[in-house]
Amino acid sequence: MVLIALLAPAPAIAQVEDAAAALAKARRLLGKARDRAALDTLVASLKHGGHARGITARLHLWVGVARYNLGKRKAARRALRIALELDRKLTLPDDVSPKITALLDEIRATLPPPAAPKRDEPAATVKPPPDKGRFGFTVGARSKPATNADDDDS
Repeated sequence: MVLIALLAPAPAIAQVEDAAAALAKARRLLGKARDRAALDTLVASLKHGGHARGITARLHLWVGVARYNLGKRKAARRALRIALELDRKLTLPDDVSPKITALLDEIRATLPPPAAPKRDEPAATVKPPPDKGRFGFTVGARSKPATNADDDDS
């Protein structure tokens, strides 16, 4: 049973390693001008899903590069936009075409400004319930005077 508990986080770790391996493989393929194979690798990793936001952003970034290299400019633009929506700070290395870097910068400039971080709203002021005295009566409450109507048994 202890062995099962130790193996439980393995799928999440494997997904991160798989995505990192897919990114590394795609970068090697792109370096060899095997753009279609790189794109297939990246898309397969995205379809597998379950990646952290930053990894998903990098996968989309490189999908955009591969699509641009394949002449699919609109699809490249979409992938780069998704990547920047996930992580606006993404950049490309110097060995990537300056045209793709310029496109990435152009898309970044068209994105709406990031949402301002939410400030902590003050906690709602809640009045504590009235203090019940030792005998269950509200402390400080005035009792209404007894009237004859209260004593009427009829």
